[in-house]
Amino acid sequence: VVSRWDPADSRTHGRGRRGGGGDEDSPAEEAHVWGRLSVGGSVHDEWVVVAALLRLTGSEEGVSATLRDGDGELLLIEAAYSLPDWLTPENAPNRAFLRGGALHLLPPSPEDERRGSAGPLSASEGLSRLRRVCAGLRCGAAVRVGGVASRPELNGRRGTVVVEESEAGRLGVRVEGLEEALSLHRRSLSLVAEGGRPAASLQPEATSALSRRVALLCDGPDGLPLRHTAAALLPLPAAQLLSSQPQLAAAACAAFEERTAQGLERAAAAQALHSNAPWTRVGVTLSRSAFARLSALRFAAPAAAKPPAALAAATPASADLGAKLGFGLALLLLRG
Repeated sequence: VVSRWDPADSRTHGRGRRGGGGDEDSPAEEAHVWGRLSVGGSVHDEWVVVAALLRLTGSEEGVSATLRDGDGELLLIEAAYSLPDWLTPENAPNRAFLRGGALHLLPPSPEDERRGSAGPLSASEGLSRLRRVCAGLRCGAAVRVGGVASRPELNGRRGTVVVEESEAGRLGVRVEGLEEALSLHRRSLSLVAEGGRPAASLQPEATSALSRRVALLCDGPDGLPLRHTAAALLPLPAAQLLSSQPQLAAAACAAFEERTAQGLERAAAAQALHSNAPWTRVGVTLSRSAFARLSALRFAAPAAAKPPAALAAATPASADLGAKLGFGLALLLLRG
């Protein structure tokens, strides 16, 4: 499975299709799942996706993922200082994958080296090569050790698989220079192809760079960005809508940030339909960055869309937040 995320489009999901005919290892036969995600002005959302893919690939056997944003290869940009010299922006597409909760690179093939250059790979070609490499960790396979924090002296050494993978993802490996076989996790092993070239290269330093960025931004107890809950003063219909579908608060925030003068005029007319509705306070939850951006925006709501003066005076912060979210909801409704 490979997921590709592009912030230039709305949230959608799809499934790649298998081509007809050919060998089952053919790149054209590699089906995959893909998606697009619009993150607006919040870079945090990109790293929520990275965190989720690190967890997914680490917990589900055989799952691989890659992603990119409008600037290019997101995973490689963050880990730029720890990447090999052969990797360039031109040949990077579909050579970097998350698998086993770690970053792996697909280096140039012998054919690439003979030509003196390595071009980008298609998603199917990269997946096909990665799948074949990972399926090669069988008894007798030559491997290279990397990313073993508890025994750093092992990193870089070659070895041979003597016991195939257990349910816990560990293999028995006889490492050069040691008499007894060691139990090592598959994410610490890279298959070595003919001539000593790595067939796929584990990148422990790059993985650590990604993990540090994820830990910095996704610092909540559930591995997501810390969120902020505040009270918003809204007409009862809008409050009931947000209570039943709290995820709309983030969408309303984004819609309000993208507002236009013409859109606000139409939204004000829609808001006026609720001028006689009772007003109430409702708790809304947003990411910290979204709440900060929304709070920083200055906005004077039309008189027809304002709560009673006494309520607004008693809770000015709730009234301000409610005005912005109320118009955001109206803008969403006008989009259809």
